[in-house]
Order: sequence, then C-alpha cells, then structure tokens
Amino acid sequence: MNFSGAKYLLPHYMKNAGWFFFVIGIVALYLRFGAGIKPDWLQSKVFAIYSSIFEVRYFTFTENNISEEIGMLLTGLGLFLITLSKDKSESEATWQLRERAFIFTVYFNAVVFLVCVLFIFGWGFLAYMAVNLFLWLFSYNVIYLFLKHKYRKNTHV
Repeated sequence: MNFSGAKYLLPHYMKNAGWFFFVIGIVALYLRFGAGIKPDWLQSKVFAIYSSIFEVRYFTFTENNISEEIGMLLTGLGLFLITLSKDKSESEATWQLRERAFIFTVYFNAVVFLVCVLFIFGWGFLAYMAVNLFLWLFSYNVIYLFLKHKYRKNTHV
C-alpha cells in the first residue's frame, strides 16, 4: 500500500464500528420519527447557541429531548467511519474507484439538490435539507460499492 491516498484512510476495523453506529442510528431515528417515540429519560437541559422553540434565544440552556440528536450523531458517525475506513485489500485500483465514486457523488447530489430547489417547497424542502446532511456520505458509499462490485466482476477478483 504505497500510494498516497491510503495514508488518509482509517484502519479497516473502523468500518465495522461504522456499520454498528449507522444501524443503531437508523433504528434510533426510526423510533423517534417513524414510531413517534420520545423517551422521557432523554429529556435533558442542553446548551444551545441558538434556540427558537418558544422564543429566539442565543447562548442559553434549554430543555430538549435529545433522541433526535443521538440518532443523527450515530448515523453521521457511522457513515463517516464507513466512508473513510480502508477496505480489507486497499490498492491503487480501489483508490481510483474511490475517486470515481466521489465525482459521481458530486454530480448525483448536485442534480438532487437542483430538483429539490425547483420542485420542493416549505417544510418538505427543510426535510430534504436534513436528509441531505447524510445523503452525501450515503450516496458515496452506494456508488463506491457499486463501482467496486462492477470492477470485481470485470476483473474476476
């Protein structure tokens, strides 16, 4: 592994931790938003730089159910670890696949963004913006796995 890109990647075992955090985060987000569960034991006083729950306040403590934040942090952390962890056999070829996946991800997300700006309004657009926080990493991983599968199929690895 003498190519320059590998030194920026996390060790392979972090990918397993990433999948663990990602799955737990998705389950937590489903329980919060899909099933509407807001556990009372996650009600907490938190520091907020900006809060507009009842009134606009800056740099203050506010009461909040942190189930949403926990789900988003776990999902984001999981996707981050999956994306930036080495494969079992990292090579110049996989690095090139990563670069291609990155370029395709930029194109894909730019198109999705433009479509949403043109055709989604109000709270729907706000919901898209929340999903967009994870869409970049998620779409990159899907594209990378697709390209890697295609590469292996063509080279019979």
